Amino acid sequence: MKPNDPIITYIIKNDMLEDLYDYAAYMWQMSGLSLYNSAVLMVQRPGIGFAASETTWQRDYGRIIKPEARPLLIVKPFTPLDIYYEACDTHSLEGKPLRRWMQQPKSFELPSMPPFSKEELMLVLNSHGVYFGEQDFGERLCGEMIYQKTPMPIDCRGKKGEPLRLYTHYAMILNSRRKLTEQMPTFFHEIGHLLCGHLPQDEAVTGKDLPGCKIPKRNEIPHEQKEYEAELTCKMIMKAFGWQYTPDKSIEGVADMDEKAVTPVMLDTAMSAANKFLSWLSDTKMTAPMGKFTA
Repeated sequence: MKPNDPIITYIIKNDMLEDLYDYAAYMWQMSGLSLYNSAVLMVQRPGIGFAASETTWQRDYGRIIKPEARPLLIVKPFTPLDIYYEACDTHSLEGKPLRRWMQQPKSFELPSMPPFSKEELMLVLNSHGVYFGEQDFGERLCGEMIYQKTPMPIDCRGKKGEPLRLYTHYAMILNSRRKLTEQMPTFFHEIGHLLCGHLPQDEAVTGKDLPGCKIPKRNEIPHEQKEYEAELTCKMIMKAFGWQYTPDKSIEGVADMDEKAVTPVMLDTAMSAANKFLSWLSDTKMTAPMGKFTA
């Protein structure tokens, strides 16, 4: 088991978890910032509003950084760190005031329904080594993510865009009786099981050079912890899209989700899983539904 991340530990210790869900959703919607980097910003400045790099402020908003501004650090792929600045630490080149949504994230309203079709979801899964199908499960079971003994063929593309025929053991099966809007919480929960590493590793998938398909190996942890991590993943993805989240009371150990019971390892694992799925959408050119601004 990996050691506790100090950023995640700080968020939990200081009761900032619910605030993180909301702020991370806001920043992901507005700039595609990772959920983890939103936590990094919050640790440095609790109550922070919109933040961006100096280049983004100048290029996209026509604003410069004030000389007294306090730089904020984020983690950046392929480089150790990058510098961000909060909106209040910038000045307009044309004397324009800050937009309200930059200072008050709660003025940012998110859509209530997903813009995805089942065909698009199939594309997302197939592109990352997962078979997608539907079955009549009756009234109780909404769906499942399984590791099946007989691999199924899927057509996808490698990192360089080359056509690739892959035989995968990972399969997402949803209840054909349910509407897409009813399927989404189950879809995200089951994605959590996969990306949290709760299933056996499929060498046919992890051994290929597919984008975002490195699945951790954690299937030895207790069942209830798996369900909790999967539901945390679901919650973070639902929040990221601004959709109403309600715990699935049919899931053992999840009916009475207590945020105080969330450990740093569980949160770190679920956050990484949620962030990876959101990156899958970017890989397949599917973006977040942009919110509406009240001002």
